[in-house]
Amino acid sequence: MISIKASGYAGIIAAILVGIGEFFLHYSPNILNIEGSFDFLAAVPVENLMIWHLFVLAGIPFYFLWYYHLYLMLKWGGEKIARLFFAVWTIAFWCGAIWIASRWFIGQIIHMKDLIDPQVFVAIETHYFFYYENLLTVLRRLIFVISGLWIYLIYTGKTNYPKYMMIFSPIALLLLMFTTLAVPTIGKYIVPIALNPAHFVLFSLSLYHLHKLPSWK
Repeated sequence: MISIKASGYAGIIAAILVGIGEFFLHYSPNILNIEGSFDFLAAVPVENLMIWHLFVLAGIPFYFLWYYHLYLMLKWGGEKIARLFFAVWTIAFWCGAIWIASRWFIGQIIHMKDLIDPQVFVAIETHYFFYYENLLTVLRRLIFVISGLWIYLIYTGKTNYPKYMMIFSPIALLLLMFTTLAVPTIGKYIVPIALNPAHFVLFSLSLYHLHKLPSWK
């Protein structure tokens, strides 16, 4: 079984790989100013869609190892609740993984928009929104559940984290990333990949506290 340390560093790899891949799948200079659900993808070079799609896919499995790391760090606060935490976050991330893996497809469709009958294009866009964008909604709602479990487990005082780590719940970190919109020159780089920098902060804090444990000194 992979160690708590190795699974923790897997999270750093995941955040970097998926974060870089998602950035180049989504980013264009005017991303925050473009109206329309997917029109911003027209400004993303076609070659980026496939290259960085593969980059994202390479990083996704490392995230699941990271969630196992969190389970190991939290389980002393309540084995059953920690398992539930691991299960819910795994389901949430499957939703996110399926969503991000679909971005190259809708990007290609946007680039071919002028070649597609308008009614057909609207039908494709509507179906994509229903089947994939709703997965993002599920992910966001499950993050609230995950954050509640995170706070509960750390509140017990029995996990490998100090109690102040309650404030670094996944939803709190995600909202923190969105506060960068107050400075658009920064926000346009952070918000399109918000979940990855939020994860990176949590990963870094978790590894910091792991190395502070008596067994690691």
